[in-house]
Amino acid sequence: MRQMKRFYIIPLLFLFTHSIFGQVNINISLGGLTNDTIYFGKIFGKRQVRQTPLLKNSTGTYDIKFPDGIEPGFYAIMYDIENITKQKTSYYFQIVIDKDNQKYSLYCDPYNPAKSIQLTGDQGFETFRLYEYMNTYDSLASNYHLVIDSWLTTGDDKTYFPAIKIKEQQISDFQKSFIKKNPNGLTSKFVQLIKTDFPKYEGTIDEMKKQRQDYFDNQLMKNFDPSNNLIWMCKNGIDFLDLYTIRAADKNTVKASERSIKILNLLYEKNKPIYEYYLNYLLNSFPKMTKFNMELVTLDLSKAFIENGKADFYTKEELSRFRIQKESIERLRVGGTLPDCRLYKEDGSAPYNVYDLKSKYGILVFWSPDCSHCKKELPILKRLAEDYKQKGVQVMTVCTKRADKTASCYEYLKQENLAPAFINLNDKSNISRFNVVYDVTSFPCIYIFNTATKEILMRRKGDVEEIEFRQLLDSLP
Repeated sequence: MRQMKRFYIIPLLFLFTHSIFGQVNINISLGGLTNDTIYFGKIFGKRQVRQTPLLKNSTGTYDIKFPDGIEPGFYAIMYDIENITKQKTSYYFQIVIDKDNQKYSLYCDPYNPAKSIQLTGDQGFETFRLYEYMNTYDSLASNYHLVIDSWLTTGDDKTYFPAIKIKEQQISDFQKSFIKKNPNGLTSKFVQLIKTDFPKYEGTIDEMKKQRQDYFDNQLMKNFDPSNNLIWMCKNGIDFLDLYTIRAADKNTVKASERSIKILNLLYEKNKPIYEYYLNYLLNSFPKMTKFNMELVTLDLSKAFIENGKADFYTKEELSRFRIQKESIERLRVGGTLPDCRLYKEDGSAPYNVYDLKSKYGILVFWSPDCSHCKKELPILKRLAEDYKQKGVQVMTVCTKRADKTASCYEYLKQENLAPAFINLNDKSNISRFNVVYDVTSFPCIYIFNTATKEILMRRKGDVEEIEFRQLLDSLP
């Protein structure tokens, strides 16, 4: 996602209605961290905003001092850790500062801060409450999304809808009990802003599904107030929006477009900084969501906001990138025509075009031997090639490594006994520019197509569950 400098300035203007409270003096100890400098700042949506450098003191710790006070809210401690190859990884953890949590000492393991925080002093315990909420909610939400994904993938209402009902009630019950247990804490005020009151669906499964869809379409965001900036100081605030726009759990891209446009228009009216952030966030998220063709939502967002002049904060270069992205989605959507491309077999003796495939159906996969997701998919594709051979299915793999690194693909395929199951191709000189032709921006990138009509039957970036492949292939004549 692109970095917009404006977001390093705007959070400084996020003021709550209460007065600034007294002096802040917090000592931070990060066991084993050798950095001379770490940073104090905020989380803006899901972006780190580094505002104030904190220099290591003589005791090897870091001090947060605001003699004149600071606005209450969720703040962040941010730092980088280098590995042995000098590559940096960014870490952060959040702390709470308000009138009851302004003078304390904190220790944590810099590699696992959220699970290791220890506090000293009579204050600061709202930070524990924040992590109690985030860790429990994230665990519940993760299990919930897994059940939804299984439901959508299999279409098995009888098995999965009762499980969804249970998971939703667990989330709602947890939020209610958290607020009841900590009624006056800043975290509870945050949870009040984003809580989900899932209804207790009743009736047949079809009736319950209708009640659930009505809740997502008409009730979930009914009391949402985007002007309260406490929501945007913790990543769970954006997670709440995602539940509405991205994770509302139907395969209907029209519905997803309607919800996304609705919330963006509300943000445009009530909170321009968050509108700019969230529009950019969605325009970078939906193109990767090729499952159930959700990338098509990008086209509607582009029309509603970029083409209608509501995205003047983008540079010409950024607008050009979005235009190219939009054109790729339109060109390579399911139902469109798969383009041809000239590639090469291992010995490079003769070109092999994608259109040269003689089988009835083709599975075209772009992969890399150092991609863990690819290593998961290739054995699945081998089973499919074997099981659907009589139906006319053939798999073509395209190694994305170039020059002398191309050999590593063939070594891996032979080592894992995968090579005989596929037609294995490459373009070590990148003459074909296949990454542009097929919009290969992540691995694996997979297309299933009809070789006679060249119609794209599936397009996917990332993992595909074996059941999805089989459902599609079983449905083909």
